[in-house]
Order: sequence, then C-alpha cells, then structure tokens
Amino acid sequence: MDNFCVIDQNGGKVKVTCTANNGVRANVAVGVYKHHPTGEWELVEQLNLVTGDDGEDAKDVVTSPSTLIGKFITWNVNFCAFVPGAIQSTIAIKFSQDAADLPTTEPTNKEVSDPPKCQNGQMGNYSDKLKFVAS
Repeated sequence: MDNFCVIDQNGGKVKVTCTANNGVRANVAVGVYKHHPTGEWELVEQLNLVTGDDGEDAKDVVTSPSTLIGKFITWNVNFCAFVPGAIQSTIAIKFSQDAADLPTTEPTNKEVSDPPKCQNGQMGNYSDKLKFVAS
C-alpha cells in the first residue's frame, strides 16, 4: 500500500526537510517521479539534502503543487555518526506547504540504533516513497 501526502494543489511550494539528531549526519537524494501506466518511472525533479551540525536541511520542490498531484517522491538517505558514542538517532523526512506541516498516512522517519561511524567510512541507508494527492 502506498504512503500518501495530501497537498493543496493551489497552495505554495512543497518543502522537503530532513532532520537527524544525536550526532548523526545524513545525505539525502530526493526524486520526484511520474509513474506511467506501462510501469515505467520518469524522473521529474531531483533534490539533495545534507544535514550539517544543526541536524537539518530543507529545500523547496520546484515542481508546482498542481503538477505534483499523482506524482511520487522518493528519498534515499545515507547516514553515519560523526560523534563517537552516538548510539541512537531519529532520521526524519518531513513535508510542509505554506509553513504548515503536511501529514502522511505512514511515518516517514527511521529510528536508528548503533549507527555506523563516519570515521570508519561506513554508512547506513534508509529509503522510502510516498504519493502526493489533492486535498
């Protein structure tokens, strides 16, 4: 079953935000896709988010909200702990529009125990997707 996010097709740009806490950093590849009836996926837009010392990054989706209806957004998060002793983190992907959080039908966060250590060159991964629908 697909995860859905309800957006206002006449509203402002949709914003994607990634947060990572407790000494974990994340690099997120975001893609907006059209799924054709033939089963093919067409990439419409790409974004990259990188959480820094403040644990957050956000970008506006350039594609207009009315064009996003029926499209999928995917995220592929690579993450690692830059603080030795980091043992637990929550990595979250959030969506907002016109400064209001947009709910999703399924959670879009990942609880991470014992995250891989950046200094060892190791990365963890978390991927998911959802479909935009009109309000």
